[in-house]
Amino acid sequence: YGDHRDLHLSLRRQRQMCIRDRMKKKHILFACIHNSGRSKIAEAFFNYYVNKLNKKNILSCSSAGTYPKKNVNTNVQKVMKEVGINIIGKPQIINNDTLSKTDIVFTMGCDIDSDKCPNILDKKTVDWNLADPSEKNLEEVRKIRDQIDDKVKNLIQKLLTEKSIN
Repeated sequence: YGDHRDLHLSLRRQRQMCIRDRMKKKHILFACIHNSGRSKIAEAFFNYYVNKLNKKNILSCSSAGTYPKKNVNTNVQKVMKEVGINIIGKPQIINNDTLSKTDIVFTMGCDIDSDKCPNILDKKTVDWNLADPSEKNLEEVRKIRDQIDDKVKNLIQKLLTEKSIN
């Protein structure tokens, strides 16, 4: 009986550790070159949906760029306000602090602009291949915003159901 009880306790501990590992907070980094458009939109939508779903305890994100601009793109701010979301914060540079807490990096179009693509080693990286909104008119920026919105919704759904992310 003693051996059976020890085995039962050991299995219970393993199951609890497995559940705890699955529930570990996942941190996503949205990265692009200037951190003034696509990655800021992705971060804003991600935070909006995570807050709405009350999942801040298991999902978080940040955004950064390799060559951040001084401010967020004006048209990006306008199209996000149209959907009731204000972009908060100045563009940030990718640094070791950010990378150390990151589980998955989503780049916003490095296949398009590979010479300036963030080269992030030792992290799972997925590229969303989105157009850069910096020189686009409002209508084109709205299309990019809507593409990012769809991608972020799908990402959160996958993260919450532990499906493969790509």
